[in-house]
Amino acid sequence: MGIKRDAIGSSGELSAMRNELLRLKEECGRQRMRSALERDTRISGFISKFVVLLSGGRRKQCVVEIKVAGATAKQVFEGIDDLMRSDTNENRQSNLLACPDHYVLEPRGTVLEVIETTGGSPFPAQFFMQFGDESGIKTARDPLFPYQSVGTARASDGAVLGGVRHQFRDEGDGGTLVRLMVEFPLLTPNYMIRDHQWHLSCEFSHWLGHVLKDRHL
Repeated sequence: MGIKRDAIGSSGELSAMRNELLRLKEECGRQRMRSALERDTRISGFISKFVVLLSGGRRKQCVVEIKVAGATAKQVFEGIDDLMRSDTNENRQSNLLACPDHYVLEPRGTVLEVIETTGGSPFPAQFFMQFGDESGIKTARDPLFPYQSVGTARASDGAVLGGVRHQFRDEGDGGTLVRLMVEFPLLTPNYMIRDHQWHLSCEFSHWLGHVLKDRHL
């Protein structure tokens, strides 16, 4: 089923809406955003821990692959890594613009605090992604991908919720294959996995465009 262009507005209208949403998020600020969403993130945190407990450490994968033309795997990896670790004004705006339901993405060294609505969830979630920490990841690294962004997602009290293993490799035509993988507890409903594939596609399409533009590739 196709979507008519006039049903979603012109690209100019969508850009204006995205920029206005960014303005409102920045006007609110990180601490006010945390406070405004605290009740919902507490509910989400309780549910997440319960699902983790019932899943018994078993996981379900959410995977998306994206092909990037005109950039090497090293260039793409370094650009994404900078977005996750460097709290510059440009990066902050890019992270908030990447998806409408991104509320807080604050890098603190190797830890990224995230408040977002995970695909299909009725409540926004707060978690802390510890990059370089593979202790909470079940999925093995693919040796065909020389670059990876890997991390364990934890609750504020340190409880493991899941994690990511995003991998990057050069393709024969000069482009890059990006394999995005998020691990959820096994009992996460399948519709949430499907919806989070759209979430990943949305945010990384934006981030990859940012990386290519920033590096003039």
